[in-house]
Amino acid sequence: MQEQSIPPQALELANELRTALKMLMREMRRDAGIIEHEIPMAQFILMATLAEHPGIGVAELARMEKVSGPTISAHVKAMETAGLVERCGVDPADRRRSGLRLSRARGAQDTGAARAAP
Repeated sequence: MQEQSIPPQALELANELRTALKMLMREMRRDAGIIEHEIPMAQFILMATLAEHPGIGVAELARMEKVSGPTISAHVKAMETAGLVERCGVDPADRRRSGLRLSRARGAQDTGAARAAP
């Protein structure tokens, strides 16, 4: 089997993308301000998604964020324990499913999304 070499333009583009992503993550951490030391970036990103989609279920959140069910469940459990998110209304069509939202106590203010949390 013959190995194909990666074109130099593709390697250069990959390097530029890596640098851009690094800068983006640095900027996101800077935007997070004082909460950077309190909340892991992954949880902060999930909280921003919950601010945009209050009432979303765990499975749908996992699909949106393109992570596995167990991974998202662990993050949600940690955020619930920290008082950042809370469960809300049970789905009448599927009583096993409950939605998630930022907690009124802390989550909404940490993401600057107080208006988004019902």
